[in-house]
Amino acid sequence: MGKLKWVQSAGGPLLLMPATLRRRWSGIEPTKDLLNDARFRWDKSMSTPSDYDRACDVSGLLVTLEIGDGQGLVLGEQPLTTAWVPFAGKPGGTLVRWVYADTETEVRRAVQSVPGKLFRRSKVVFTFTGRLAVLFDSAIPGQALYDWSADSFCRFTLAAGRYSVSTADYSPSDEVRVILHRLTPVGTVRGLK
Repeated sequence: MGKLKWVQSAGGPLLLMPATLRRRWSGIEPTKDLLNDARFRWDKSMSTPSDYDRACDVSGLLVTLEIGDGQGLVLGEQPLTTAWVPFAGKPGGTLVRWVYADTETEVRRAVQSVPGKLFRRSKVVFTFTGRLAVLFDSAIPGQALYDWSADSFCRFTLAAGRYSVSTADYSPSDEVRVILHRLTPVGTVRGLK
């Protein structure tokens, strides 16, 4: 496992999506998407919902959202500091969510020692249509993403395709807990390279 790039949010969910769709994500700005029917409003004075409102509406650890002609993956429930760890030599990887630990070293040890039998396959299937992925604070408007602080986002390569998601909630001691989401390829999608 190489150097990890940790992403933090200001309090809302993180979002994983193809970088090519970032201009379609309004963040906390009102959206132009007429089909956005979000109930949550981060700003109660706004009558038009934002994409951030949609992300906050999700219920569960992971939920896919339609973004333009593609999908994003919302990391819900808690705004946990998160990093991406790619699989060695094959497509996919693991989203590592730091629930609690005193040091990154403790988190790394937990990731490397998690028993495979703890992973439970979810019903989530994420269709990734890009080549470059971006993980970021969903409050940030996508077109302004790269203007924000470096700990608000990270970019990494991810092969286009469909990914099943398995999750493990692992606590090797009373002082350390991580939630891991493995994205494993389940097949190709026609037209994706």
